[in-house]
Amino acid sequence: SPYLAVSHRISQVYSAPEVVAWSARESGSEGYDGFAADMWSLGVVLFAMLVGRLPLEEASRDDPLFVELRAAQLRGASTTRALCAARNVPCKLPAPAVTLLDALLCVDPGRRPTIEEVRCHEWLAEPRPSPLMALISGFFACIPAANSAKLSRAV
Repeated sequence: SPYLAVSHRISQVYSAPEVVAWSARESGSEGYDGFAADMWSLGVVLFAMLVGRLPLEEASRDDPLFVELRAAQLRGASTTRALCAARNVPCKLPAPAVTLLDALLCVDPGRRPTIEEVRCHEWLAEPRPSPLMALISGFFACIPAANSAKLSRAV
């Protein structure tokens, strides 16, 4: 396919499982779908923005958080909620945000949404005062209440 990527110049933290496997030459394939891999990376960045922590260190069996993510998907459980629990972080995200993150962080690249599907996702269609306020609200949700009051007065 002309759309198979054959380079892996990206931090392992943001790399999709198929990119990590391909760069380690474990997959046996000639490349990977760069568009699907980008959707994984988008999920990593969005998770970090909304939860305040990266979801995992590396999408490989060497990372216990990835093992938990994969197990949650095999059980049909929420990837996002499983990762939050594994990191001892309460998951205070709205259900539509969780479903978007779960879809983006799907181990199977063929099941990840396309950018068009992400644009149309219900979470992005919800009315918000502004993207900046949504980001700030997510940030404050990750901070203990005592510190949150101090920071919100400073903003």
